[in-house]
Order: sequence, then structure tokens, then C-alpha cells
Amino acid sequence: MGGKNDVRDFLVYTGQALPGVSECFLGHVDAAAIGSRSLVKSLCIFSKRCRKNIWRHEAERGRLFVRTYHSIIANAGYEMANWRVLEVGCGPGAIASAFQESGHIVTAIDLWDGRIFNNTGVPFSAANGHSLPFKTASFDAVSLTSVLHHMPASFADLVIKEGLRIISRPGWLLVQEDILHPSAFHNLLMRMVDDLVSGEIGTHQAESHRTKNEWQGYFNRFGLQLVGMQSLFPSWLGVSIEKAFFVLRAC
Repeated sequence: MGGKNDVRDFLVYTGQALPGVSECFLGHVDAAAIGSRSLVKSLCIFSKRCRKNIWRHEAERGRLFVRTYHSIIANAGYEMANWRVLEVGCGPGAIASAFQESGHIVTAIDLWDGRIFNNTGVPFSAANGHSLPFKTASFDAVSLTSVLHHMPASFADLVIKEGLRIISRPGWLLVQEDILHPSAFHNLLMRMVDDLVSGEIGTHQAESHRTKNEWQGYFNRFGLQLVGMQSLFPSWLGVSIEKAFFVLRAC
């Protein structure tokens, strides 16, 4: 058994960048990986098998999400190549590493260093999203992947404004969010599953979900152009969750 720092130290991947995996976790019910995250991160049960499941889960998630952003941008007639990308709320670092793996120049930030993929090619800063330690026009794109629903709307406003401050024009915001369902019961299950997937059982840390139209209206407030959107529909324990990817352009 151990605490938060012990869990992070136990999960650190000792290889370079991301581990090689071949199976996409969102293509099937990845109960082993999700259960492993809960056992290790929430219950501090340290198992080497669980650790391997978590590495696989995080690496495939990172690669799939970056591929999805690339697909949306390509379908809109743009090219995403050699961008300077800031990954806000990088967490375990898998998405930042996947961007770097795809040829981008990546910087990662989070409130604390919880990376398990310590990619030497991706600089990291401990920073707050509403006060970024970067100059204006430092990046081509800011990734807010599974981040905004973890914070109150007023805080999210500041994060969006800071993101717009530090990207060049035209610049890009890459956002992924789980979408509210018409059923309140379904949304309760979604939040419970989100707690399990995040290894944060009982915290209900995801309380700011919105519908797809609400997210689009929210982005419109900042004058952002919706270039494209795509959804994935993983399910676990019978709960289907819509994961929407928004690619937004600031001119």
C-alpha cells in the first residue's frame, strides 16, 4: 500500500517515450486496464500486471486521441505538421508523448508532475492553466484534452483566454470532452465510470460536463471557429460514453 507519490513512482515507465502496443483500447471493452487503474491509483494495490495494463491503456489512449485530432484537421483541408504544441493538464504524459511521436514540438504542463511517461523530448513545467509561463505567440496549438470538465466554468474561462494569448495567429485549440446524455441516470453512471477510469473512486471530480451544443456555444463566446468535430463511443459495464473531439481555430 502507498500514497499518491508512491503510486506515481510505481507507475513510471522506464523505457523511452511510449511503450509499443498494437491494440486500440477504445475498440473494445478494456476492463482489465480500467480495473487496473482503479486498483493501483485509488486503492494503492501495487501489481506489476496492473502496471503493464495501465501503460498499455494510457499509451493507446494517447496515440488514438492524437490520430483523431490529425484526422479532423486533415478532413478540413489543413495540415498538422511540425506544430509547436502545448499540452495543458498532461497528467501521465501519454498524449504529450504521442504528439511528440507524431513529429510535433511539444511542451507539457500540469499542477504537479504526475507523468508516468517521462519523455526527455517533451519539456515539463509545473504550472496553473490560468497563468501560463509563456510569451504571446509561443505555440501553434494548445491541447485541452479531457481537462475543462475538471474545473468550474469561471476557471475554464481563464484557461481558454490564456490558451488564446500564447498561440500564434491563426492558432488552434484541440479539445476533447465527454458529452452529457439526455438521461440524468446515464450521466450519473458516466461520472462514476469517469471516476473509475481516472482512478479517483468516490471523488466525483468530473462535474462540469456539457452537451455538444453547449460546448459549441461556449467556444463561440471566445470567437473560435469550429473547424471540425468527431466522436468516439467507448462503453464499459453497459455505459456508453460519447467522447467528442473539437478542433477550433483562432484567427
